[in-house]
Amino acid sequence: MTQTTAESHYIGIDVSTGSVRASLVTKSGKTVASSTHETTTWRDRHDHRSFEQSTTDIWDGGRDHRAEEEAEFINGTGSIMLDYLGGKMSLEMEIPKNLWLKNNMDPSRFSNRQFFDLPDFLTYKATTDSSRSFCSLTCKCSYVPNAGWQKDFFNQIGLNEPAEREYAQVGAAEGDLLIAWNAGGQRPYLRRLRKSWAYSKGPPYAGWLGTVAARYEENGKVFDIIPTVQESGHRLTAVAGTSTCHIVQSPEGIFVEGVWGPYKDPILSGWWMNEGGQSSTGQLIEFILTTHPAYPELVKMGKDQQRNIHTILEETLEKLRVGIKHRLSVSVSVKCNVERKLVDRSYI
Repeated sequence: MTQTTAESHYIGIDVSTGSVRASLVTKSGKTVASSTHETTTWRDRHDHRSFEQSTTDIWDGGRDHRAEEEAEFINGTGSIMLDYLGGKMSLEMEIPKNLWLKNNMDPSRFSNRQFFDLPDFLTYKATTDSSRSFCSLTCKCSYVPNAGWQKDFFNQIGLNEPAEREYAQVGAAEGDLLIAWNAGGQRPYLRRLRKSWAYSKGPPYAGWLGTVAARYEENGKVFDIIPTVQESGHRLTAVAGTSTCHIVQSPEGIFVEGVWGPYKDPILSGWWMNEGGQSSTGQLIEFILTTHPAYPELVKMGKDQQRNIHTILEETLEKLRVGIKHRLSVSVSVKCNVERKLVDRSYI
């Protein structure tokens, strides 16, 4: 957050499938400036599950699916951990990835490494402080609400190093966690953070925070009543990006088979989150886009105009939408007139 003579401004960072976007916004939510930086993704031609994003590109401006076998192994343990994940751990979560690294990395290297979920990694890069958030640890790193770290679980899956090192590799000791909503001013690093970036919340929860309090329009006018925290428990938020997520908050933990969560305190202290959706939808959209016959033409337009191809594509789709809406309106009007004449004649 940067101070000006007029008002405060905030920097929002969105890391997606193919790029990193940064926006400078006012307190009222108006975007003052924005920038997009494309990121590199490496893919294994022989294994569609294996792809990795450049953390250097992400910071200047990883995701991977290699831990499929490790995730299946963990899901076969029957651990209490799985109760807080709808019964099944995703290969996109941190613990399967950490186990994959242990199985494939030199032991001497693995033992002295730290492992971050992406938002905590960005915070670490901005501040050199390795503190983790409830959002990352409960949603991605097997931290059980109201119970903390499960030593038996880590030993059961053969990942005993975190427990032996008081969980410094994967997060923090008991109680040394940050709740996003209450983080401001609690640690020295947050003062340094305000000089550079804003505190990170893991996607898609940043998307939830940005939309759950939105006011709706009624008869062309924005509704005057501002939603309360309690009302958030009655709102289902859809966040589309690298994954498509449907998120709902509740004052009590709700267990639903096949739905991730309940996660406690990811954003608001005392509140629980549940999450469902489809992973890698951004990857699917990217595949459809890059394999389309018109993609080379779109890339050329981007280079010629010195603009992001997604901006050009969005503007093109909007023009098509308006044109189709107009033609549809004319078609419906003509159809109604024809039907009305036919009805009129039927009475003659």
